[in-house]
Amino acid sequence: MVAISILSLRRRPVPDRLKTPDSAFWDAQTLACAPLGPYPPELESDTMKLLIVLSLVVLAVARPNEFYDVKYESFDVDEMTNNDRLLKAYALCFIGDGKCTAEGSDFKKWIPEAVQSSCGKCTEKQKVLVAKALKAIKTKLADEYVRLNKIHNPNSKYDSTIEDFLAKYAV
Repeated sequence: MVAISILSLRRRPVPDRLKTPDSAFWDAQTLACAPLGPYPPELESDTMKLLIVLSLVVLAVARPNEFYDVKYESFDVDEMTNNDRLLKAYALCFIGDGKCTAEGSDFKKWIPEAVQSSCGKCTEKQKVLVAKALKAIKTKLADEYVRLNKIHNPNSKYDSTIEDFLAKYAV
């Protein structure tokens, strides 16, 4: 549809008053600024409107998501943290040593950014869920926590940030 609009702009006839080289419209500045040749004022207005609309569409499409998917806000983290076998399965998934569920795969993708930004793309509810899960792994599965921390925080750069995050959200 956009291509059709652009083509229709190019096919409009140029008014006779604009075809003569001595017309005020054909001044040197206009020629220098228009790589495809100068357009009549009514076409320039239409073209500008089209460019503005296209720019807004590109901006809207290219804008990254502000938060992680809210479908995981209903994830039952208490079931996971109270079941040692399930907790270990998720921990091994996050480390890369075990199979992942669909949720586990998504969580695993988000871990690096979440560690670096204290779960900056998480909603408040998701921060509580992440903190509870991380605290459970840290307390119940210390070896897996150490391995997970070495993967996503190899230089211990974010240790204090993680501790502050857990203190605030893992109630």
